[in-house]
Amino acid sequence: MDNWVNIENLNLSRGGRPVLHNVSASLSGRAVGLVGANGAGKSTLIGAMLGVLRGTGRIQVMGLDIPSQARLLRTRGGVMAEHAGIFPGGSGVDAVMFAGMLSGLAKRESLRRAHRALDALDVGEERYRPANGYSTGMRQRCKLAMSLVHNPEFLILDEPTVGLDPLGRTKLLELIRDLRDEGRRILISTHILPDAEFLCDEMLLLANGAVAFSGPVDELVGVGS
Repeated sequence: MDNWVNIENLNLSRGGRPVLHNVSASLSGRAVGLVGANGAGKSTLIGAMLGVLRGTGRIQVMGLDIPSQARLLRTRGGVMAEHAGIFPGGSGVDAVMFAGMLSGLAKRESLRRAHRALDALDVGEERYRPANGYSTGMRQRCKLAMSLVHNPEFLILDEPTVGLDPLGRTKLLELIRDLRDEGRRILISTHILPDAEFLCDEMLLLANGAVAFSGPVDELVGVGS
């Protein structure tokens, strides 16, 4: 399988503090787990992959050079950010429709796709209720629908199960697994290793901003022990 993420010698500082140190990886898995403890540099690496944060080195995602082609990348991919909010004051379907419009869809088409994405994620009548009253699990489903509304080729999911109870985590992971099985490439960032093991066939482990492991899931056993 061809690599869909290539990173070479990436170094990146934030606020004058080095965060990523000579990160290199070539990733080809259908689902890649970006794993590591909180503060390991996972969210910073995602920011660099999306062209939001800039360092030195070379990054390619889906054959596109980052950051020069980052805008095109964001139209082809779906992103679920850990700390992103939901459309303030609106319903769930409003939030997903608005995300579709931001991706360039016309309002009517965006509304149609919003309902389709919410249907796929088993969001029922809750979609019409104010999103600011959602449970954590419903909020995460809504954010996932926002990343799906424009039918992206790939997904980058930053800590999608954070704050969920065990049942909520399992349900959301099963929904993401279904998206993977439909043929989408997925990169999921998490500090919960079992979540990544459930979904992923390849792992990129960061420790203190550097690559500690990159390869198949079954080779990760014992690393760092």
